[in-house]
Amino acid sequence: SSGINAEYGDIACQTEESSITDLNDMIKIIQNLLKEITVVKRNLLFAKQLLHADYDAKVGGRAMDLYCSINDRLSELEKLYEERMRVARRSYKTQMADACKKIAGDYKRYCTKMLELE
Repeated sequence: SSGINAEYGDIACQTEESSITDLNDMIKIIQNLLKEITVVKRNLLFAKQLLHADYDAKVGGRAMDLYCSINDRLSELEKLYEERMRVARRSYKTQMADACKKIAGDYKRYCTKMLELE
């Protein structure tokens, strides 16, 4: 035997023309699908970048709002502190003036008593 299946004769595979056409159609369909997948990927990447940029902008805006709010509150607290310090200073100045008057009065009475005793 010559290596070819003698019982069935030469049954080498031959591709029919319709099979080649079907194969070419499948290749075109797959190529179109790959192109569409590429477009979808690009669109998804663009959408992701847009969402990320929008999120960053919103977070940045919120952070700025919080920063301004905290700064405003700190300014209010500084003003309140300064006012309380002014009140405390006035109070201590008044107390000191009163204490100085009392000491001066006490010293004057002491000196008067000492002069009377001499």
